[in-house]
Amino acid sequence: MTPGSHDSAAPSSKLAAADWVTHDVHVEGLPATDDDACYRAMDWLHEVTDDLEKRVFDEVANLLNLEVDLLFFDTTSAYFELEEADEPVARDDKGCLLTDDSPPAEEDGEPADQAGFRTFGKSKDSRDDLPQIVIGMAVTRDGIPVRVWSWPGNW
Repeated sequence: MTPGSHDSAAPSSKLAAADWVTHDVHVEGLPATDDDACYRAMDWLHEVTDDLEKRVFDEVANLLNLEVDLLFFDTTSAYFELEEADEPVARDDKGCLLTDDSPPAEEDGEPADQAGFRTFGKSKDSRDDLPQIVIGMAVTRDGIPVRVWSWPGNW
């Protein structure tokens, strides 16, 4: 690697993404970018997530000739070697973070559930003393993963 370049597998901040795209990645027709453009792109991806996920699923299922008439679903928990859980924040009934732009979590005026993402819950690893997350996966009858979800540890 050249001086100043970044290892593409190394974790970094969201703000480092624009610098990485500008200096380490070649995107045809994109000579440079900035933080604002990256945030607008992330906002757009967030807006079209449901449709995008469906289209990617359909294309991959077709490309790989996956039989998706029957899917199996299972969950597990994964714990973190931390002493404290994340700060509680408002979440909807699916465990997704609520923002100022989010529709109300409850129609009846009840407050939204409060939970951090890494939070205490019933652990399948018998580590109720450590914060955890819950992970769910859908697989085909042949065991090919087609979708994964993650939720706060007490969901």
